[in-house]
Amino acid sequence: KDFFFFFFLGWLVNMFWTLDIGLNFFTGYFEETVVITDWKKIAKHYVSRWFLFDMIVILPDWATLMLRTNVNITNTLSALRMMKVIRMLRLMR
Repeated sequence: KDFFFFFFLGWLVNMFWTLDIGLNFFTGYFEETVVITDWKKIAKHYVSRWFLFDMIVILPDWATLMLRTNVNITNTLSALRMMKVIRMLRLMR
């Protein structure tokens, strides 16, 4: 029963962060005192700043969920999941 709860929770968290990545392509940002809302500029800004970091954080989580059968790979990827703490700090910006 606990396994199902944590498995479901893992999928839920991964879906949240994956959707967050998609939404960041359409979330405006400030440039000086002007809010930029052009999606092309937003996408370029996001890709040049946070996209790579976000992918590095979320991909090990997805791989961990997909590769639960191999304990060695799962343990290695779980260590990389600690980067999620850094990602959480990003929300405070």
